[in-house]
Amino acid sequence: MYNFISHENWQRPYPTFDELLINEDKEVTVLRNILFFYAEQKTKISNIRENFTEHAINKLIHDKFIKIHD
Repeated sequence: MYNFISHENWQRPYPTFDELLINEDKEVTVLRNILFFYAEQKTKISNIRENFTEHAINKLIHDKFIKIHD
């Protein structure tokens, strides 16, 4: 059920913002409840950045808590 617990995910490095090229207007869907946001909420990456550091956002993306739309 949780993708972030498996040994396979421990081996992969976290993506960096330089690799993802995320700008402030990108749409984000929250896949699971996280602090200040509820599941299935649609928001912008700028709102996520107000509450989380870049390192924390990288982990949220990697662990499939949020999904960034192209």
